[in-house]
Amino acid sequence: MPKSVVDFLYGYLLFASDNLKHPKVRFLLTPIKFGENSVRYPEVEIKILGEKSRYKGKLGFTARESWACFDSDGKLHCKKGEFPFDDVIKCLVAVFEKDDPFTEYGKVTGNCNFCRKTLSVPESLYLGYGKICAKRFGLKWGGTNN
Repeated sequence: MPKSVVDFLYGYLLFASDNLKHPKVRFLLTPIKFGENSVRYPEVEIKILGEKSRYKGKLGFTARESWACFDSDGKLHCKKGEFPFDDVIKCLVAVFEKDDPFTEYGKVTGNCNFCRKTLSVPESLYLGYGKICAKRFGLKWGGTNN
């Protein structure tokens, strides 16, 4: 895992943990086509593993019914199942090349990237996250930096 991506995620989730008990972010992986008109967007969920985990303080990645755990220096610590490393790394690198890496999940799913609540306000649908989560994560919403 590229160290710059791990550093950003780790720092960002640590920042958010001041306002949230269990902060996590979600990103969409490469879409999978099912038939002619059906597309599924698998997701990866990333969080800092908590007190009850034997890997406390490490970055936990869950994707496609498997998981992996990375040290803060980006080295793989452990994994379970067929974790899609290549897809996750490509996805994260592509996402972090954008101005706001947190918008795509909400735009595609209609749910907040952070809390998964349904987005209904046009501003939230455009940004991919709601006003409350924007404030908790220190993100822009409605022309202001919360």
